[in-house]
Amino acid sequence: MENLGQKIINLREKHGWSQSELADKAEIPQATISRIENEIIENPSPQILLKLAEIFQVSVDYLLGLKEKVDQGDLLNTDPQTRVMFRGYEKLS
Repeated sequence: MENLGQKIINLREKHGWSQSELADKAEIPQATISRIENEIIENPSPQILLKLAEIFQVSVDYLLGLKEKVDQGDLLNTDPQTRVMFRGYEKLS
């Protein structure tokens, strides 16, 4: 199972972002991103976890390893545009 640092690396790379770009988007110092990814910070604050979850559109549970995968419920709890897209998709199903 991936640890938090590895999940952040994988999500960041999936989005094509550098640590600096993620830091700017999440309004978190780049050094903090680096420390989380390198497991120097193993338990970031709830505020940081929430910012990262929001940026990556996943749940905090997913980041912490309490859920193995991102599911539709995670995405529906994100931004309004994503919710509208999934509601439209559900109507087509």
